[in-house]
Amino acid sequence: METKNLKVIYKILNIITNDFYIGSTNNHIKRFAEHKRQLLKNIHHNIILQNSYNKYGINSFQYEIIEFVENQNDLLNREQYYLDLLKPTFNIAISSSAPMLGKKHKPETIKKLLEDLKNRPTGKEHPLHGIKWSEDRKKIWSVRRKELKMKHSTETKQKMSETGKRLNRYSSLKPAIEKLKKKILDSNGNIFNSLTEAASFHDISIPTVCDILKCRHQQTRKKVKFFYYD
Repeated sequence: METKNLKVIYKILNIITNDFYIGSTNNHIKRFAEHKRQLLKNIHHNIILQNSYNKYGINSFQYEIIEFVENQNDLLNREQYYLDLLKPTFNIAISSSAPMLGKKHKPETIKKLLEDLKNRPTGKEHPLHGIKWSEDRKKIWSVRRKELKMKHSTETKQKMSETGKRLNRYSSLKPAIEKLKKKILDSNGNIFNSLTEAASFHDISIPTVCDILKCRHQQTRKKVKFFYYD
């Protein structure tokens, strides 16, 4: 099995406390690197996981692949299966298809989020700007990436595929998922019904809005930031 662009269900485990996070991705190496980058910069979207990382450090965490998934449409269903089965302590969301299901920010929380976004250091002002990984850290990450080169027999892959198809409820859930699309709030206080609406209002691309929401970028060139509004 090729190691690039693998669709997997994965676990981020704190080997000290045995607390863990469950997620899914269609590119495991890129996703693991993204988790690592956000945790290192103290900007991870999951504050519970971030706090644990800050307390125990990088060497206390390991990435594990739970299952390989062949069909893209099966990813969310398989992730939901493990969320229900394993009940991970780091996961804030209880739904793989609607991460903020049942959650609403209070007005005071929105105000605090806006203040945090405006005051968050970026670029050269960020405390971790210019910090590079030590050779030991590079070696540890290299070894862990090699450990991810797991292989399954053809029979095992077939069974996994069949199981995913039996549990595939994406089509029936699609209408409900559409209704649960989240609104977007910018740092100027504007609320948008969709990514397209936010991108059009600020005359930027949809990927740019997505990157800022997922902390891959801090803000637009005009210093506008975005986060989900529920």
